[in-house]
Amino acid sequence: MHALRQKLQQIPAKLHELFRDILTRDSLNTDRLVVCIQWVMFARKPLRPEELYFAILSGTQPDILESWNADEVTQSDIEKFLLSSSKGLVEITKSKIPTVQYIHESVRDFLLKERGLVGIWPELQTNFEGTSHDRLKQCCVDYVNINAIHPINSEELSVSPENGTTRRNEILRAYPFVRYAIENLFFHADSAEGAGVSQKTFLENFQLSRWISVRNTLERYPIRRYSSNISMLYVLAESDSAHLIRCLPVGSGSYLKVEQERYGLPLFASVATRSLHAFRAFLESEIETPSRGLIQDPHAAIDEMCKTYDKASVNSPTFGRDFLFWKGGLQLLPPEKCDILTALHDYGDLTLILFLADRHRGMLSDRRIEGIIDHNPSLRADGSIALALLKLISDAEIKGRVAQTLFEDAIVSTDQTVAHALINDISLTNDVGETSLYHAASMGVDGVVGLILEKGAVDLSLLSNSNHYWELSNSPMCIAAINRHVESLKLLLRAHKRQMHFWTILHDMAAAPSVKNVDVSAVIESCFATGELDGSEVDDAGRAALWHAVNAQPSHDAFRIATSLIKGSSRIDPSVHDVSGVSPLGMAEGKARSMSAWEKVAGLLRSCSSQPVPEGTQTTRQDP
Repeated sequence: MHALRQKLQQIPAKLHELFRDILTRDSLNTDRLVVCIQWVMFARKPLRPEELYFAILSGTQPDILESWNADEVTQSDIEKFLLSSSKGLVEITKSKIPTVQYIHESVRDFLLKERGLVGIWPELQTNFEGTSHDRLKQCCVDYVNINAIHPINSEELSVSPENGTTRRNEILRAYPFVRYAIENLFFHADSAEGAGVSQKTFLENFQLSRWISVRNTLERYPIRRYSSNISMLYVLAESDSAHLIRCLPVGSGSYLKVEQERYGLPLFASVATRSLHAFRAFLESEIETPSRGLIQDPHAAIDEMCKTYDKASVNSPTFGRDFLFWKGGLQLLPPEKCDILTALHDYGDLTLILFLADRHRGMLSDRRIEGIIDHNPSLRADGSIALALLKLISDAEIKGRVAQTLFEDAIVSTDQTVAHALINDISLTNDVGETSLYHAASMGVDGVVGLILEKGAVDLSLLSNSNHYWELSNSPMCIAAINRHVESLKLLLRAHKRQMHFWTILHDMAAAPSVKNVDVSAVIESCFATGELDGSEVDDAGRAALWHAVNAQPSHDAFRIATSLIKGSSRIDPSVHDVSGVSPLGMAEGKARSMSAWEKVAGLLRSCSSQPVPEGTQTTRQDP
C-alpha cells in the first residue's frame, strides 16, 4: 500500500493509466470490485470497515448473509477482504472511528469524470449513478430481510424497555450494516428514482411491516418509533424522499390523512423534520387543483414556505422536532375528526393554512377565519386574500363583523378596490355607518365617502348635529373640513343638502355649545373651497351662520367665526334680518352696549354691513 501511494505522488500525469492498469490486471471478483466502488462512491456517509464488508456481501452473495462473529471474521480479515475487493483503490482511515475512503481524490475523478469505469466495463455506461443507487438500495433491502434478525414487537418494547435495549445491542453487534441499511434504504431508492431508475415496483412490493419492526427495535426513544399502521407516504415524508413521493397518488390529498404517528400526518412530518424536498413534493401535487383565490401564485408561495422553514431550526418551539400533533384535545379524537388547519394555525404559518384552504384541503370554521383575519394585519393588508377568505364564511353575523373589519382597514389603507368589493357585505346602520364615514372623511378617501353616501344607510340629518356628537370635531363633515379634504367634504355637503335644505355645517359650528377645540378658519375655508357654501345660506327662520355665532357664542369665539366668514366670502351681510327682524349686527350692537368685549365684534360687523343698524335693536340671548 505504501509503495502504491508513493507511486501516486511520483507520477501524477499517469494516474489514469495507473488506475486503468489496476482495474484490468485480472478479471477476478469483478462484481465485488464494482459494488465496492459503488458503495464508496455513493454511500450517504463513509462506511466503517465492517459495514462495507457486509454491504459488499449483501450485494454479491445475499444468500450467505449471517451474523458477524468477530472471532471468525477478524478486523484483519475484513481489511484484507476490502483490499482485495477494491484492488487496492480504497484504504481505511486512521481516525477515531475508522472509515473507508479512496486512496487518492483522483480515483473518483477517474471513475466518474473521466469515464474510467465505462472505458473498462462498457455495460456500466447507461446511467451509472442511477443503477448504482438502485443496487445499493437492494443491498439494504436484502440485509434488513436477513431471517436471523429477530426484532421485538411493539408491545414487548413498551412493556419491557430493558429487553428492547438488550436486543438492540445484540442486533447491532451481530449485524453491523443493519443501522445504515434501515436509515438509508429509502435514500438510495429515492436517488435511483431521481436519476431515472423507476422504483414503482419496489414501492409496490416492499415489506414495510418488516422494515418497521427492525427499525423500531433499533430505535432507542419510544416517541420516534412508528405504529404498525403507518403509511408509506408518512415514512417517505420523514426520509425526505421527494422522488418516491411523486410515484404515489398524493394529488388526492392523501398527504393530509391523519395517522397515529408522532407528527400526525405526512405533511406535518415533512415540516417538523425539515424534509423540505418532501414538503415541496406534497404542495406541488396541488398545483393543478382548483383554487379558491386565496393564493395567487402557488409556485411563489411554495418557494416562500420552503425558504421560511429552511431558515427555521428543527428545534423551533412552533414547528420543529418537538412538535407533537397528538396532544391536548386532539389526542381524544379519532383521526377523521381532527381539525388539521386548527393544528396548523396553532403551530404553523399563515401561508400554509391559506395554501391548503385554497386547494380545498381541510375546512376552516367561520370563527377560525374571523380569528385569522383579526390577528393578522398583514393578511388584511392583502385585499385579495382577505376577500377570498370572507367568501368562505357562511354565518351572516360573523361575515358582517369580518366585512366591517376589512372595510375599516380598507379605509385606513385607502384601498378603494377592497372597499368597493365590501360595500354590499357590510351593514351600514347609523353607528357603524357613521364610524366608517368618519374614518373615510378624516382620511380623505373620496371614493369610500361616495360609496357610503350612495348606499344611503346613514341618517344624514345627524352628520352635522353637534348635540348628537359629543364634540363638533366628531362630525364627518367637520373632520373632513379640518383636514382640508375638499373633495370628500364636497360629497358630504351635497348629500347633506339633499336631506337638510336649510341647516349647514356652518350653522352647526356657529350654534355649537363650544368651538374652543375646533379650527374655525380651517372649517370655513374648506367649506368655501368646495363651492357648495358661501356663508349666506339661511335656515328656515332666515338666519345665516353669522347670526347663530353672534347669538350663541361668547364674544371671542363669535369674533373668530365672523372674521373667517367675512374674510372668506363677499356674500356675508351682517345687517340681514331674520323672520323676527333681528340681524347679527343688531345683536352685536345690543350686546356691546352692556358688555365692552362685544364692541370688537360689533365694529367688525359694522365695517362690512350694507345697512345701518336701527337704534334700540336687542339681542335674542344675553351671553357674556
